[in-house]
Amino acid sequence: MQTAIAILAALLDRQHTGSGSVVDVSIQKAAHAWSMFPTTADLASACYTLYETADGHWLALGALEPKFWRGFCERLGRADLVPLQHAGGDEGVRVLGEVQAVMRTRTRDQWLALFADADVCLSPVYPPAVATEVRLKADTTYKGNASDVPSAQAPALGADTDALLAEAGIDAAERARLRAAGVI
Repeated sequence: MQTAIAILAALLDRQHTGSGSVVDVSIQKAAHAWSMFPTTADLASACYTLYETADGHWLALGALEPKFWRGFCERLGRADLVPLQHAGGDEGVRVLGEVQAVMRTRTRDQWLALFADADVCLSPVYPPAVATEVRLKADTTYKGNASDVPSAQAPALGADTDALLAEAGIDAAERARLRAAGVI
């Protein structure tokens, strides 16, 4: 959402000034800004919230689409909850409470292992210190200590441009033309 808003603002600015803009959106800041919604009582639902696990860690569920909610409920052993994805009122509170109770029966790592091959939107929630200090690689998992997670520096701006464009089939002559035109 933050990216869409930033792009729209840049387009509006271009319309008024004639100049382009750089759109720089921090995923961490965007996630932080949106983190209040699953914990707001009137917006919380069983399919889109944070769940505490037996070891005091948290998992985020973003099963807004029916297929993700169905997969979650089935893997949870609660297929009976599938039709109650968007239940409101007392029934919604009941469903949320039942899922919370089930989620507290296993540790975060046990749940992640159980859902590892499931097509659901369930992910660990890292403590703020870890989320802001550790750069996770795609093939690593958090083990509880920042020193356990390998990190690497991000490439300099444009460092991978030629390699990526070549991989996409854009030859050196076309890249030179794009560079001369200020596109890259």
